[in-house]
Amino acid sequence: MTNVSNLDERRRLALDQVKESERHVKFFFVGIALWELILLVLIVAFMDFGDRLHLLIFLSAAIVYGTLGIGLVTLGAYTRQNTLRILAALELLSESRQG
Repeated sequence: MTNVSNLDERRRLALDQVKESERHVKFFFVGIALWELILLVLIVAFMDFGDRLHLLIFLSAAIVYGTLGIGLVTLGAYTRQNTLRILAALELLSESRQG
């Protein structure tokens, strides 16, 4: 029985590390989003809206960033869904061994 409790303790430690890592990723994501917002404000501030080339470059960049953003959000949702499935399986495994 000591092996099972030791295994459960290792799982618990691993899940705690996952939670801490997720918190770090969220802070990093917010920091990067703020940096991108600052850069966007600077670009719009210095952009000449009367020049069609400036407008074309800005719209092209917006399309690329929009597509990348949607892809990253989709990938994040997919990864989160898989992570939640693994956590649910670990909880069920732990409950079945206890009960």
